[in-house]
Amino acid sequence: MLEDSKEYRKYAEECRRLATEICSAQGRYTLLHMADRWEELAVKFEGGVRQSTGNVTSLQEWSRLRSRR
Repeated sequence: MLEDSKEYRKYAEECRRLATEICSAQGRYTLLHMADRWEELAVKFEGGVRQSTGNVTSLQEWSRLRSRR
């Protein structure tokens, strides 16, 4: 069992880091989507005080990463 929202956010950060290293556009999208889900879980864990950003953040991040290649 995960201990707190910090751990969820750590996993989200790792997904985003890996997304910068992967060559496949689909792989980057998948990792960024996973990062969003970890962030959503962190928000739920914290009692929903903050609103999750959802896919929009992932799509924006994916576009930014895609332009780097």
